Amino acid sequence: MRKLIMVCTLLSFLFGPRIVEATVREGVYAGAGYGGTYDFLEYKATNLLNCNVVKKSKNRFHSLGTVFIGYGHTFNSCNGNVYLGAELGTSFPKRRVTVRRPGATFTGQTFTDHMSVQEYVNLDLLPGFRFFCDDLLFYARVGASYAHLQFSQDANAAANLTALHKKSDEWGLRVGTGINYAFCDWLGVALDYIYTGYPDISKIRRSTSTKHAQKTHTQYIGVSLIFNFPKR
Repeated sequence: MRKLIMVCTLLSFLFGPRIVEATVREGVYAGAGYGGTYDFLEYKATNLLNCNVVKKSKNRFHSLGTVFIGYGHTFNSCNGNVYLGAELGTSFPKRRVTVRRPGATFTGQTFTDHMSVQEYVNLDLLPGFRFFCDDLLFYARVGASYAHLQFSQDANAAANLTALHKKSDEWGLRVGTGINYAFCDWLGVALDYIYTGYPDISKIRRSTSTKHAQKTHTQYIGVSLIFNFPKR
């Protein structure tokens, strides 16, 4: 019975009516999230002599975790509560895909390629608006992601070719939108959609005059818990 009373008290505290509306993502805050990312990775091989192009792409759904810290402020104006925040975070783990394709130069051979992406640092601005009440925050997201991109091609004995590798750390553009609900002044939940596009990376195998390239973009949908630090 005592446990039931404690649970009911906690639910009443989180979801029950409040005299003063709660806000999170206000001042200094931190968060952790979990969701899914729909990754598009494309391997492109181009014969530079005859312009023969072979592409092979794979769309793959992966689980993704995020952690972040940020600072936000609500500006009260005659048009409503305008919000602006900034976040620094990271995402994990590394995601990999493998594709098999015909050759662009050795057209009778089949090659195996591997591609991967892993975000190191995410930097975002969050312009938004507190509609209806301070509990609800609607926001857009624009920023950049610093990520490790890598592709490789396995060795092919029939074509007398050794393995090929390329890796590069690149900045990608992040845009998205989200909604945040505050249970109380120190705890909230958020739902986010984020699209990230990265520049292509490439490498030329001069012995065959073949250019190899990787195209990468991701779409993330996830839920996160927001913990506000005490306001002074």
